[in-house]
Amino acid sequence: SKDEGTTTTEVLPTTTTLTGVVADGAIKGATVCLDKNNNLQCDSTEPQNVTNDKGEYTLKEINGDDALNYAVVAFVPVGAIDQDNPTTPISKSFTLTAPIGKHSFISPLTTLVATEIYYNPQLHAEEAAQNVNSLVGYNLQGILLFGNYLSSSTVNEALKVEAKKVLNNY
Repeated sequence: SKDEGTTTTEVLPTTTTLTGVVADGAIKGATVCLDKNNNLQCDSTEPQNVTNDKGEYTLKEINGDDALNYAVVAFVPVGAIDQDNPTTPISKSFTLTAPIGKHSFISPLTTLVATEIYYNPQLHAEEAAQNVNSLVGYNLQGILLFGNYLSSSTVNEALKVEAKKVLNNY
């Protein structure tokens, strides 16, 4: 019998670009990665980039499924610069993260929310944010914990103060 002329088309995975900001104040020199093995470290096999003067990062050509299933992690090494104190390099390394899909602003506050999800995996990000809000006594809508507090406003200034407290207790 003859081949019916069936053709096979290879379906390539959809890719996306992830962008965001890493901040306590804007942090220059943090290594940011898509944490594909969930170890809260930026391994050499994971897509990564380093933040610029404004704390901005770009992770290019990320598999669309990976973007929906893995968190973005920021490793802040000794010597990185917090733009709130640009003449004093960071003297103790630390790691920041955010819940999966909430990578546009990574801060000590988003790290608290991600930690809440780690210990309570049944929670959605918004529920975890509300729990953190209640636990630490913020009188805010939980969703505000994901916002970029580097832009000026009364609420953002209060969030920035709280983020500093979190890092100082880290």
